[in-house]
Amino acid sequence: MPKQSYGAVPKRRSQSLLFALLDFANDSLDADESQVDRLRDQIEAQWQSSERLVIRTKLRYLQTLSRLATPDAPLTLPQIKTALKSFTGFLEILEDNRTITRGSENWHFTLTFWGDRWERDYNIDCFEQAWESCRSGGNGEISTQQKQQKAAKVELKTKHDWPSICRNALNTRLTSNPLTASDGMVFELGDLYVPLGVVANDGVDENSDSDADLPSYTPELFFQNHIDREQPNRLAIVGEPGTGKTTFLQQLALHLGNTKTCLPVWISLADLDGRSLEDYITSTWLRQALKQFAIASETINEFASLIEQGKVWFLLDALDEMGDPSSRAATTLAHSVESWLGNAHVVLTCRSTVWKSGKNPLAYFTTYRCQSFGSDNQQLENFIQQWFQQHSSLGDRLIFELNRRVNNRIHAVVRHPLYLTLLCRTWQLTQGKLPTTKAILYRQFVDAFYEWKQDAFPTTRTQRQTINKALGQLALQGLQNALQQFRFRQREVENIFDAFDPDLLTVTLQLGWLDVVGKSEETSEKIYGFYHQTFQEYFAATAIAQWQDLVAFQQSEETRYPAFEYGWQEIILLWLGREDIANTEKEAFLQTLWQWQDNCGGFYSLWATCMVGKGLAEFPDFSEAKTVINQLIQWRFETPKDGISLPPPIINQAGIALSRSDRQLTIPALENFLEQTNNPFDQWLAAHSLGKNHDPGNKRAITILEKLLAEDSHPDMKLNLCRSLGLIDPTNKILLQTLTQILQTESKTSTLRKAALRLGRLYPAHPLAITTLETLFKQATEKSQRSNILDTLSKIAPDNPLIPTQQASKTPAKTTRKSRQKTPREVELATATILKKLDQDLPLHKRIYHITKLANFNPSHPIIIPTLIEGLAIARCKTTLRLIIETLAKIVEGNHLREVLPQVREIYLNSATQAPSKRTCYKILWEWSKDLSYPDFQGIWQSGDRL
Repeated sequence: MPKQSYGAVPKRRSQSLLFALLDFANDSLDADESQVDRLRDQIEAQWQSSERLVIRTKLRYLQTLSRLATPDAPLTLPQIKTALKSFTGFLEILEDNRTITRGSENWHFTLTFWGDRWERDYNIDCFEQAWESCRSGGNGEISTQQKQQKAAKVELKTKHDWPSICRNALNTRLTSNPLTASDGMVFELGDLYVPLGVVANDGVDENSDSDADLPSYTPELFFQNHIDREQPNRLAIVGEPGTGKTTFLQQLALHLGNTKTCLPVWISLADLDGRSLEDYITSTWLRQALKQFAIASETINEFASLIEQGKVWFLLDALDEMGDPSSRAATTLAHSVESWLGNAHVVLTCRSTVWKSGKNPLAYFTTYRCQSFGSDNQQLENFIQQWFQQHSSLGDRLIFELNRRVNNRIHAVVRHPLYLTLLCRTWQLTQGKLPTTKAILYRQFVDAFYEWKQDAFPTTRTQRQTINKALGQLALQGLQNALQQFRFRQREVENIFDAFDPDLLTVTLQLGWLDVVGKSEETSEKIYGFYHQTFQEYFAATAIAQWQDLVAFQQSEETRYPAFEYGWQEIILLWLGREDIANTEKEAFLQTLWQWQDNCGGFYSLWATCMVGKGLAEFPDFSEAKTVINQLIQWRFETPKDGISLPPPIINQAGIALSRSDRQLTIPALENFLEQTNNPFDQWLAAHSLGKNHDPGNKRAITILEKLLAEDSHPDMKLNLCRSLGLIDPTNKILLQTLTQILQTESKTSTLRKAALRLGRLYPAHPLAITTLETLFKQATEKSQRSNILDTLSKIAPDNPLIPTQQASKTPAKTTRKSRQKTPREVELATATILKKLDQDLPLHKRIYHITKLANFNPSHPIIIPTLIEGLAIARCKTTLRLIIETLAKIVEGNHLREVLPQVREIYLNSATQAPSKRTCYKILWEWSKDLSYPDFQGIWQSGDRL
């Protein structure tokens, strides 16, 4: 065999391959973007550090990469093999990670560069020097071993038993316990927990119909799915009030605490009281966990080293309860996560309304959504039976009452665990009539609570009324405070009660309405909080003096509009459900919102209409109720006569409002819509929503879906109809016949795979579904196709022999794309590279792509915003428009927003603007309307009239 040559030609080829891989991994390969995107499925490239690159691929894909990188001199397969050998034995910069090498086309290796990944010229110089040094018998002037030793993490011995310390510091009692545990009825965390689980959110609203095919994760499965990730986890658990976000996090904390390698640190974010997370951990959490007055610097350094090693899991509860407005709070938290918490795992909880309320610097977190009790009632009934395990007859009576159609409204409310807890407690104490609104549920609980506590802490009727008024004033004062809404200093609480009866503060604390949650670091005075945020909202709703205060009130020198703030939605709904408010007052308030004209594009008018729709759940007697519901149905389901789709925010917001409205109004309205419309697509969407969400198992919805199945011949549409019908009526005979027919007559792989999935979900282990997938797998030739088939098979037959063990036991997590902070040198180099490409005459989609990359490195560069605005006006491609608004949303804020918003407004209002651009403009303007207060948005919008 001839001796391998290391002359100029092999050197050029090796350099060509090495820097093609570098450019590909840096997303800076100067080649056709569509071809590069297709290649990403075949070449897995991941940076372990700024100098170490891991590649997993096959030789033929490296050859494709070579053709793209150097089309004038592409490498052959033998030349690629020779180059890889030179990286291994000659330059010693390649570590072969394969277990089987002989005869294998698969390659899995780690490359170690000489300098930072972005210092391309420096790496080229080093390559030249290393190559010539090795040719002359030197060692290439680089020691791979030294680099590995430097990068390796060294386990540090600690003086403290941190696993025990963290376990002891956990809060492990049920969130609802403070108001249920004083008469011997004590539930530990596991006693009353019904594992509702979470589903991957991926931008889907919690009221969407599209999560049926998504896997649900219990805390245990969630723990198993994320425990062994190489990269630090960034996870968010979101949901509506009372859906069990905190309880899920507590369950996760228990699983983490039972390991020897994970250190769970529980932090209620409301306790930060304006401080940074770092300051709170070092000055408060460590002192409380270690039970020490002062913490030595050695201990802080020891704990910091554990964070650096990736052993610490920060469980951050209730982002929505931080004192700052949500965007500022999230920005502060994001700064900590991106800096000193970089190697720690972070899991946080947040109300979905706050999580989506505007610009969110934590949006890159992988988001999961808490599920409610299922429409089949089984989980809800299990919860009730566990609660009344000592009094089963009471539980049976409650289940019977909830299932009566007349109690539809309260049945919809108690799908969330907190409200079902309150109902169970109230039912146990009173065994009375079921409430009809959420506000009445709270009021009944409050009344029953005083009776329950009467022996231990007796109160008169007058004292109870006084306490409730004081709590109402305190709660309202907090919610009107933009800086600290959910925590109260001792003097604030005392000032409120002094105005009523100072002696009643002691009784209030004994009853448990308020808890001491900490001490002020500045004054050492006690810090109080309501035991649950929803009770503060209820008491605040009882303190609203007039409905006009829900529309607008004066604070300092500015006017606030609660009706257009996410944080006030629950308070408004609770106010509407109050029995002591005259219907004329509620009517006047809803009429004001229904007729609202915002004079700034209609974004707040849309908000107002949807708020009225939600409010009908608490006040269904509104005179325009049917008109409101019909308007929402039209926005959500009806295809416009001109065929041009409405902007997504209108469709989505209408769907959310309908799902939270009064079922006794929405069900007949949807049935009427199904009778009147002749559009099959509209009928499908409306029937799906009616039969799955609004009235599970609705007969009219089933009939419509059966009719559409009989009339439509397109297999993809049939599969969509089968999915809907399967969710509503899983034993339907027509459904089974249709799926069987598709599997027996169709030949398209994707159609057969989807049909097998539908059939297998309805009838587990169905032989036709399994044999179809097995046959498809044997016939498939592409890796991605085989992977999709295996993934489908694992969902309906996880024990099938074709399923690899690791695939059946663990679902891959979505990659969280989060870049580390770039050095000034890296920003300079990346900016120069991108600007060089932008100097060329590029088509719009490529120009926008490079502008997006430039915004990642240098968001303040002056050419970015003008280029994006220009593209927004003329782009037609959805992908290009999506890149434009995502980039604008990320980089435009503050003063820039005052400059950019009027320009987007002009494009939106221009009659010459095409429909795709107009819808995209609406979408970004809608997001900005959530970022800004109503007066600010209106002022900027109207400034465009004066331009």
